[in-house]
Amino acid sequence: MSARSVAEPAVVYRLLGSIDTWPLWQPFISATPVGGDGSAKAGTTREPAIGDVWELRDRLALTVIELVEVVPDSRIGYITRRLVGAHDYRAEIEVAAAPGGGSVIRWRGSYRPTVAGQILRWWLPPHMRKIVKGLAQYAGDLQK
Repeated sequence: MSARSVAEPAVVYRLLGSIDTWPLWQPFISATPVGGDGSAKAGTTREPAIGDVWELRDRLALTVIELVEVVPDSRIGYITRRLVGAHDYRAEIEVAAAPGGGSVIRWRGSYRPTVAGQILRWWLPPHMRKIVKGLAQYAGDLQK
């Protein structure tokens, strides 16, 4: 999934790397840092780090992600420790400067669905589109 934002890449990356902002631009009810190097406490400002563990909750499920790649101002990669209906989920989120200003956000993921998780094949793509567009819009609104 990809989206373009009028916000500069640094603004988008700052939102992406701060778990406290995730509920502001995507449909999770809550997002909480729960592990990592110990400095990823809710309400703190710091760069994301490999090994950070975040819980994302919505009305239906708890998803637990662990950051496995961090390239400042450019890319975050994560795996899921817990995701209903999927095994081996891995995602990469890239933020790059767009020609003419602003940024392009690319969010890619892969997984093996469980038997019960076949529903993810049709549910996940539109859900991820909403998340990427929400990030792009929110970042653009902040920069205005």
